[in-house]
Amino acid sequence: MAVIHRTIDVTASPQSTWDKIADVGGVHAMMSILTDARVDGARRVCGLSMGGELSEIVLSVDESLRRVAYAIVDSPFGLELHSSSMTATGSGNESQLVWITDLKPDAAAEQVAGLIASEISNIADYLSDGA
Repeated sequence: MAVIHRTIDVTASPQSTWDKIADVGGVHAMMSILTDARVDGARRVCGLSMGGELSEIVLSVDESLRRVAYAIVDSPFGLELHSSSMTATGSGNESQLVWITDLKPDAAAEQVAGLIASEISNIADYLSDGA
C-alpha cells in the first residue's frame, strides 16, 4: 500500500483551520479539482473539474483530534483503496494541515501525489486567515 504524507503550513490558528476542514460539505472551496460537494449522511459526492464525480464515505469528524477521515469508494481514478485524513495541528496563529493518504494500487501513488501537490497552494490560501 502506498502512503502519501504532506504537511501544509497555514497562517491561521489551528481552530480556524479545523473549522474549515470540519465543513465536509465545503471541501470544494479549498480544492480547484472539485466543482461541488453534496453530503447525505456519511456519504459525500464531489464533482470533478475534469468531468465526472467521486463518491466518498466520511469516516470520522473528530473535534477532539481536529481530524477528518474519509475514503473514496467510487471514482474515475481506478483505485482499489483510498483512505485519507486531514488533521489541523499547531499553536497560536500558525497551524499545519497534515494530510495522509493510503492507497492501492501502489502504481497510482505518483498520479495522486501529483494531484495533491497541485492543490497545496489552493488549500493553504483557503485555510489562511482572511480567506
